Order: sequence, then C-alpha cells, then structure tokens
Amino acid sequence: MVLRLIQLSLRHRGISIAILVASILLSLASASRVRLGFQFRDGYAYPGSPHYPALERYSREFGDPGGYVVVLLEADDVFRKQNLAYIKDLTRDLQPEPAFIRIRSLATVPVVRLDGETVESGPLLEDLPDSPERIARLRAAALGSRLLVRRLISRDGKATAVLAELRKPAVLASTQEQKEAIAAVAKAVAQRPPPPGLSARITGAPVLETTATDMMLGDQLVLIPAVLTVILLTLVVIFRSIQGVLLSLAPLAVTVIWFAGMLGLTGRPIDILGSSFLVILLTYAVVDPIFMLTRYLSKIERGYDREGAILESLSELILPCFLASVTTALGFAAFAVATLPMVRYFGYAIAAGVMFAFLTTIAVLPLLLSLVPPPRRASSSFPLSRALRRVFDKLWRALNARRRIVIAAGLFVLALGMASGASLRIDNHYVGLLADGPERDAVLKLEEKLSGVVRLVVYLEGSPGAMRRPDVLRAIATVDALAEQYPLVNSSISLMDLLAEMNAAFNADGASAREVADYPALVAQYLTFVDPAERADFVNDDQSRSHIAILIEDPGSAAVRQLRVSLQRAIDQQQFDKLGI
Repeated sequence: MVLRLIQLSLRHRGISIAILVASILLSLASASRVRLGFQFRDGYAYPGSPHYPALERYSREFGDPGGYVVVLLEADDVFRKQNLAYIKDLTRDLQPEPAFIRIRSLATVPVVRLDGETVESGPLLEDLPDSPERIARLRAAALGSRLLVRRLISRDGKATAVLAELRKPAVLASTQEQKEAIAAVAKAVAQRPPPPGLSARITGAPVLETTATDMMLGDQLVLIPAVLTVILLTLVVIFRSIQGVLLSLAPLAVTVIWFAGMLGLTGRPIDILGSSFLVILLTYAVVDPIFMLTRYLSKIERGYDREGAILESLSELILPCFLASVTTALGFAAFAVATLPMVRYFGYAIAAGVMFAFLTTIAVLPLLLSLVPPPRRASSSFPLSRALRRVFDKLWRALNARRRIVIAAGLFVLALGMASGASLRIDNHYVGLLADGPERDAVLKLEEKLSGVVRLVVYLEGSPGAMRRPDVLRAIATVDALAEQYPLVNSSISLMDLLAEMNAAFNADGASAREVADYPALVAQYLTFVDPAERADFVNDDQSRSHIAILIEDPGSAAVRQLRVSLQRAIDQQQFDKLGI
C-alpha cells in the first residue's frame, strides 16, 4: 500500500512537489510563532503541581527570601563614612525603579536597638554618622542584630548588600522580568561607581537563573552548528559528491521545518529541556536518508533505472526503517507518564519529530531522487566503503568463532553496569549550574559572606491570632533553633528572632525570647512597636500566618533533601497539626 502511494507520487511529481512546497510554507508560517521560554519555574509552576499553590501563597504573602537582585559590596571596613554614604546613595537611586517593590539595605531596614537609655527603631543610616563614636555605635548595632548578620552584613563587617526585591517574587517571575530587574540594578551601579576601596558585584538568584539559561542557549548556538558540521563532513566522506550531500540534507531540512511548524501550532515556548530538540532531531533524522540513499546507489550500480532503484530500495528498507522509527518514537512517547509537563512535552515532541524523519525519508527523498541525477560513482566503490567491509567481515568471523566467550563477556559487562548503576545518585547543584566565571564567583562569595541564594521555608498557617499563642511560638523557636544547628545553614530567621531583638532592646538582662512567648500581651505590645512594613516580613496583619526563612549554601539536592526530611521530622515532633497549624 505504501509503495503504491510512493509510486503514485512519483508519477504525479508536479502535484507531489506542490503539496510538499505548501507544507513547507505552512510550517514556516507556523514556526514564526515559536518563542524561547527558558526559565526554572517550568520545573514547578504547572497545573496540578502539589507544592506550587502553597509556594505561590507564601511568596505573595512574604516574598522570596533568597530571590533578590543583590549588590554585594566589599571593603576592608564597610562602616567607613564614604562606604556608608555610597550604600545610602545607591539605595536612594534604586528606590524609584518600577521593577522593585522595595530596596533593603542598612539605609532602609528598621532595627530596634538600645541607644544609651533610649530604645530606638528605624534605619541605621537614616542620617550619616558624623563622628567615630556614632560609627562605632552603628557598627555595634548592625553586628549585634540577629536580623542583619549574614543577611545584610557579614560577621566581620567587610561585606554588606543592597537587596532589590522584585515586584513579582523571583520564584514567580519570568526570565524576562528577572532580566529587566537585573538591568535596572546594573544601570544604577554603572551611573554611580563605588568609591575607592569598595567593590560592587551584582549577583543573587535572578542573576544565577538568567545567566544559566543564557549559557544553555549559548551552548545550543554552538552545539547546533557543530553537529551540522559533523553531519556535513560525514556525508562528504560517505558520498564524495554534492548530489549525495544535498540529497541527504534535504529530507533533514524538511523534517526540521515540519517539526518547527508543529511547535508553533502547540503555542508552547521552547523551555530549558526543549533547548535540546534540534540537536536530538538532527542526529536522528540524518540516519534513514543515509540508509536509503546508500541502498539506492547500490541499485543504480547494478543497472536499475531511477524509479526501479527507488522502489526496490524502499521495498527492502521501509519495514526496518519504520520499525526503528516507531520503537524510538514509542520510547520517547513513554515520557507521557512523567510528572512534569515539560518532560511529557519533550517526549511527545521528539516522538513526533522521529516520525516526521521517517515520512521525509520515504516521501521526500524518493521524490528528489527521481529529479536529481545520481552521483557518478556509487558509495560502494569508495575506498572507505571497501575498507569498512573488510574490517567488519574480519570482525564478524573472529567474533562468530568465539561466540561463547563473546556472550560471557557481554553478560559480564552487563552485570558490571548494573552493579555500578545501583550506586548512582541524582544530585543537582543550583549554583553549580553556572560555569566558572565572575557570575559563579559572585554567588559563591555571597554564600561565604552573607546567606547565599538557596532557600528553604517553613510556611505556617493557622487561625487569626495563632502566631501570638505561646505554644505555637515555642514550637517555632524549637524548629528555628534546630535549623541553625545544621552546618550548611547560613541563616534562619523567624518571628522569634524579631521578638528576641525587641526583648534585648528593652531588657538588657531580661527574659529570653522563648520566655517572652509565655506573655501574649507582651508579644502583642512588641509587635505593635515594630514598623508595619518590617512586621509584615514576619507575620501577617491578623497573625494567622508566619514563616521560618532558611538560607543555605549549595550542597547539592541530595543534602537539601536530607535537610528537608530532618526539618519535617522536627515539625512533626512539635505536633503543629495538633496546634491547629
């Protein structure tokens, strides 16, 4: 049946060519709608995600604790007057930018502190200090604050940060929105260079993610031409003629155009995983045309006319090529059972591309072979072909004579592979996505000096007023303290840290924050004293929701998974569910 259709298409080449050209034009029109959408959120922001609704609720309520665009400032002493002035000026420059909801720095973050006999609340740099004594007090207040150390100021006072918080939390923002925010910060820093002795580096999670996606795109822009070059050189070696090379590439080109048209019809952007579409398709789609063309040339050598050589070659190859294509397509289509939509889409798309490659081999290539004269010398007469045949003949005779040894060796390698594979582990590194360079160095320095960009959150939800209850506050304090004991945790901040800061300011020798939790009226009084914008970082207005924000260095996903399990165990031990949380 298929051979009859192909024979019919060869007899009516004009109609066949018109249909082919129309399909190419329609595919090109559809392909013009394809767009790139490389972003990390594709891995978790999808319908049916079990964790995304809570993440979205949390992020809209409290922001993204590690999702700032960060200007990392380093000096021998960031508390020098000129450095403090720069922090204040840069903060003021960034505040009008529409990409940001607020700018956090020593110049804006309110700190409750004891100044002499007076408790003050407000930014440390509301006014520039005009004396060594005031600078010393400012240094003591900053380095003595649990809310600032490792968040805005390093323990040694040699690094600080200006944190630009995206209007849309970074975990919810698109790559383009993150790039616009980074560009705004870069422009501000370029227009206001730091003073001598103070270095400024732009970093943070948005920089990491946009840089990593740009690197992936850049890799494809290098890899795709490289693959095409290898394919072209291979075809030149195999066929030694312009006709042979072009006849092999033509079905490949049509496959790619049809595939791009299909992507345009789906309306889905090419995501991080889809960035490898073209390389995979190019590698696979060139195989069947080489088989077909080689067999066709061998038939021509034996005296067949063009149509006879085409039909005879197809009769011999159509079934094995079809079976190979179908099994490959089904293998990719098996991704349908994957949880992530982008993995399922990847499988569906490549499966369709594989079948397009088969169709172009049996439909497009025969049509071209009927139009283009065959190369003068068939591939079977090439020295390379003869040499390969001799090598494979000798290899087969040698292996066939030692079948038992070959089978035993194969089973041994199989067993070795299975034993080795059992020890494999999946361990992804977030910061490790970046190649060596200034962006990676800046993120690593951010981890070393401050808190880094890898974040975990314990999100707490209850009834109105629940976060003021003593039993709930004690449970929060326990989990918070446990998190701080892990070596990879750089900082862990909760509502209890805010209460501890308040209590320390009002009572130098007073009760601990854990004991303060036993006095709901005192907790309510402390929370009333805090600036509402600052309080909103720890607890919402009706005190029904709060969180523990944990920032860690990047140890890899396996270690983060273990930390998560340990934290969940601590949460279960505190029986938050019985507390109504």
